[in-house]
Amino acid sequence: MRYIVAIGTAGIVVLLFHLMFGFGSLPRPWGSLVLGTIAGITMVAILYIWEVRKPSEDPEERDRRLRIEEAAKAEARELRRAQKRDGSWNRPIDRPDAGAEGPGSVTEDEENGSDRT
Repeated sequence: MRYIVAIGTAGIVVLLFHLMFGFGSLPRPWGSLVLGTIAGITMVAILYIWEVRKPSEDPEERDRRLRIEEAAKAEARELRRAQKRDGSWNRPIDRPDAGAEGPGSVTEDEENGSDRT
């Protein structure tokens, strides 16, 4: 988000400098160079001020968060492997269609030939 704000602000500042001082009408490479320099300085200043006022994530906190996420992924991976080893990953209770009795489903009574009518 801060980069979008910096680019937008730099564009506005460049436009204002062009309209106020006419830097865009300087001879051929100088106009572009001056406006580009103004835009670059503006973006660096905005990003620096933003970082001072609201710092990015602390490296220690980021590393701690990444370690926790990796541990959770490793735990989930090990659980899946354990389920595949003992075959519990494919039990009928885990499947969404297990026990579904909708139109066209056959109950145990119908399979055995008993009729409740």
